[in-house]
Amino acid sequence: MAGLKEREERLKFILSKVNTETEKFRKILSSLEARQEELSEAVSGKGISNIPVNITPHTESSENLYEETRQHIMELTKLKSLIETRLNLVIKEEELIAELKEKYGDNVSLAKLPTGEFQIEFRDGKSEDAFEQLKMSRKMIGQLRDSVHETSK
Repeated sequence: MAGLKEREERLKFILSKVNTETEKFRKILSSLEARQEELSEAVSGKGISNIPVNITPHTESSENLYEETRQHIMELTKLKSLIETRLNLVIKEEELIAELKEKYGDNVSLAKLPTGEFQIEFRDGKSEDAFEQLKMSRKMIGQLRDSVHETSK
């Protein structure tokens, strides 16, 4: 369960960073928007219209800094949505393992897979007995195969 708590805390930390960045860039966007309007009004005030205002610097793939900032906010919003989805899943996993522990005690545990995902593992006397019987049956099948091969010689 410590793995889930650690994941939850990590996701909450990342989410807070994304929220901080989003707020920061919303303020920047608002400032850029005001600047763009101010410049457009200054140009219009001189009787010249339809002159685009290009706030620089910006990357070549973007029209201007305002548009690039707006796109960045959209990316941050998508990331926030992904984090919230994963965080909700972790919380549900925590609730599930708590319920299972309450019902099955120490017979149930959470195991981390190499992929980073988790799986629930259950082990009790019945499962151990079943495994022992399986091992004995496999051994017996091996002996029976050997007997069959010996009879065909």
